[in-house]
Amino acid sequence: MSSTGIIVGSCIFPILGIIGYIFAHVSIDKNFKDGNKRRENKKLAIVVAIMTTFCMWLHWVCAYMHQMHPIIKPEPEKSE
Repeated sequence: MSSTGIIVGSCIFPILGIIGYIFAHVSIDKNFKDGNKRRENKKLAIVVAIMTTFCMWLHWVCAYMHQMHPIIKPEPEKSE
């Protein structure tokens, strides 16, 4: 069984995290004019982008691996 699906899927999530961070970064620059608030919100955007990306990846990889090796297997009914 090949694990290329996990590798390819896992490579997509950092890209999504970078896109999310760039979107938040641009939004913060547009909405906050005060330099101190802008700096604080950019730090928060970094943490939120990293945590969100990691949690989404962890959820996806657990669901993907569960489909590869299900814990519960169907039991055929016995006909009498």
